[in-house]
This record gives sequence, structure tokens and C-alpha cells, in this order.
Amino acid sequence: MKKDSMARELMMEVIVGGFMVLIFLGLVYFTIILSRERWFQTKYTVEVIFRDVMGLRVGDSVVVRGMPIGKVKHLDLRRDGVHVFGMLDQPVHLRQDYRIRVVSTSILGGRYLQIHEGSDSAPELPEDTVCRGEEAYDLMADAAEAVNALKKALTEKGGILDNFKDAMAKIQIVADRLESGKGTLGKLLSEDDTLYRDLSSTVSSLKNITGKIEKGEGTIGRLVQEDGIYNDVKATVKEVRGAVDDFRENTPVVTFTSILFGAL
Repeated sequence: MKKDSMARELMMEVIVGGFMVLIFLGLVYFTIILSRERWFQTKYTVEVIFRDVMGLRVGDSVVVRGMPIGKVKHLDLRRDGVHVFGMLDQPVHLRQDYRIRVVSTSILGGRYLQIHEGSDSAPELPEDTVCRGEEAYDLMADAAEAVNALKKALTEKGGILDNFKDAMAKIQIVADRLESGKGTLGKLLSEDDTLYRDLSSTVSSLKNITGKIEKGEGTIGRLVQEDGIYNDVKATVKEVRGAVDDFRENTPVVTFTSILFGAL
């Protein structure tokens, strides 16, 4: 009986121990999957110096051409700046015109390290090159600065708000003059439509005159419609102009003759 009891206890311990081992292996597996870490694979390191990393943290992604290829593994504050060490799953071939910067993932927070390798025509840099990062671009700080500048422009004396108030006051003055019937436009908009009726009558008369001219009625209408009358008038004007020119040419001679015979 005692041996059977000990055997059962030993069996239970083996079963419980095996179950715990399976749970541990499952946790390890899911930890690797969820963290997306690739074990037993060659890793590559990149070191970048920034003046300000704008809240970049260990574990943030390293992105090349929009694709995550690694994570930030270490941050080290030194006298010459913040040294950012990234662990990459594949090598990055940096060229002389490379660009590396810290980018905001959204306005709510979050950062990642963005690497632009450079153009294919530029010389390639050694793999152990310590890179220099660009000045960080803080979207929220720029937005706050823009809001403050707009607020200052609106509220300071002689600013946008004062100019807007002056413009509205002038518009109100014009509206009051129109409502009281002052000025030509005010008279046109007033309840007394005498000016409007006179203007309408004038326009109607002009339309009648234009219609008669188009039909060839009257002297002007004939001049416009009949080419013969137009040519006669043109010839007459030409003759008058010739006579005037002849008179101008002969005037000095006639004047000189008159003076000479008058003296005799």
C-alpha cells in the first residue's frame, strides 16, 4: 500500500512538473512572437548622435524606407549629445548624403528613428561610421508657437482684430447711408423709386435709338448701314482737308504781297 501511494505521488509530481514545463515553453514562444524578436540571427548596430532626441525611448522602431528593420536598444547621454544605438535585423548601407532623424508617430505621442540611406550616386560610408542625426522636428511645439503668434497678431494693438473692427465699423456706416437713402446707390435702393424709373426710362430710350441705328433709320443709321453715304462723307472730308492744306501753303505769300504793296 505504501509503495502504491508513493508511486502515485511520484506520478502526480511528474505530471505537474511536465505541465509546468509546457506552460513555460508556451510563454517563451509567445513572448518571442509578440515581441517580434528574432533570436539566433545576426544583428547589426547603428550609432547616431543627436542634440535632442525629443523623447525617443528604448524599444522604439528603427525604420528604413517605411519598413521597420530594428529597434532602439540603448540611449547614452554624453557631452557631445545623445548617442542612440539601434539594433537592426539587416545591414543598412549608408552613403555620404544620408539623413537620420527622430519622427513623431502621431500628435498623441510616440517616436521612431527614421533612416534615409542616401542616393546611389554618393560614396558609401564604412559600416562602423558614427552618424549625426538631424535636428528633431517637434510638431506640437511648432503648433503651439503658431497659435501664440496668431493670438498675438489678433490681440495686439493695431493687429488683425483692430483692423477687422475698423472695417466692420466702416461697413456699418455704408449700410446706414444706404438704408437712409443717401447717395446714388441709396436712392436706387430707397422706397421712392423715382430715380430707378428715370434710369429705366433712359435705358429704354437708348435701346430704341440703338435699334433705329441698326435698322438704318436716320442720318447716323444711314452712315452706319449704307457704304455709299459713308464713302461720300469720307471724300468730302478729304477735299476739305486738301483745301485747308493749300490755304496754309499760300497764306505766307499772300501776306507778304499785301505788306509789300501796302508800303508802296
